[in-house]
Amino acid sequence: MTFIIACASSKGGCGKSTLAVAIGGVYASNGSSVLLIDADTRRRLEDEWYNPKTVSSNISVISTRSEDIAKAVEAQRDKYDVIIIDVEGSANWGLAEAIKAADFCLVPSNVSFQDLRDAQRVYDHVESLNSESKRYRHCWIVWNRVPPAIRSKEMTATMEEAVANGLRVIGTVHERDAYKAMFSYQSTLDKLRAGNAVPSAAKAESEIARLITAMHDELQKKAA
Repeated sequence: MTFIIACASSKGGCGKSTLAVAIGGVYASNGSSVLLIDADTRRRLEDEWYNPKTVSSNISVISTRSEDIAKAVEAQRDKYDVIIIDVEGSANWGLAEAIKAADFCLVPSNVSFQDLRDAQRVYDHVESLNSESKRYRHCWIVWNRVPPAIRSKEMTATMEEAVANGLRVIGTVHERDAYKAMFSYQSTLDKLRAGNAVPSAAKAESEIARLITAMHDELQKKAA
């Protein structure tokens, strides 16, 4: 069965494309066939990152218009183990379509009160859709670009507010050069690690692997 993930946010600059590439790369390195659907008008995945000469043959990328996300998913569903949808950073039709198509919505959020408000809106939309639909969509916040060491008081307060507001947080992605290097080298974390191109690649790869494990653990809990 194909597992469909939407990297969903109504805000630009929160790291959706980077998260999509990182997750897709880890799945591919473990043998899964992966399709990244680039529904962002900037086409970062297709134009800036994807290079068949440097990316695993297990990974494919297609671009589509926001209004055609559902059609693209249905057309490709039986061809891949994992489909990851990257949308434009705005509260538009594409965001809604990606959420409808997904099994699991990951909402990347920088640790600030402003970003948390945007994440809350997406989270509430998914919860509302779940209440009206027979199909359940998991939705979890991913704290993104978190400093590995010292956190500010605002960051701590933001994380505490998310919990107080009932938001589910599935993991933390730290600020690491390896995530930026995926676009610089048009590569994935496993290849950056194997080539010793970026020192933080191994830590980043382990971080994303834990995130993927947490997603599948949640799927099993829901199915039980």
